[in-house]
Amino acid sequence: MMQKYEYGLGRDYRVIDGDTIEATLICTFACDIGFGVTQRIEAAARVKLRLARIYAPEKDAPSTAALQSLLDTHIGTGIVASTKKSDKYGRYLVELDVLDGPNINSEMLRLGHATTEPLPKE
Repeated sequence: MMQKYEYGLGRDYRVIDGDTIEATLICTFACDIGFGVTQRIEAAARVKLRLARIYAPEKDAPSTAALQSLLDTHIGTGIVASTKKSDKYGRYLVELDVLDGPNINSEMLRLGHATTEPLPKE
């Protein structure tokens, strides 16, 4: 079984289209450095993310705007990006989960802005 990695989604994301964003992923962990001292360590990386399980039109303004709106609505609550692998273009395939809220990938499907089947080439 592949290792699953979870990261916080930074506030400085950019929506590329209805299923792709560029964002900073943040990994935070505590490190016990001895003598009863624990240091919080944070690492961040700017990467391209492809929402797993869904397909949205490349140049469809409604799906791009819908993804932007969902992220803008929930970013203050906190969004966790979970990934196991990258695609052939080097984008990390992610599930975006709002803390105590919906899965962004599933919301795009529910709202009709994405499909589970690949779209024909434009």
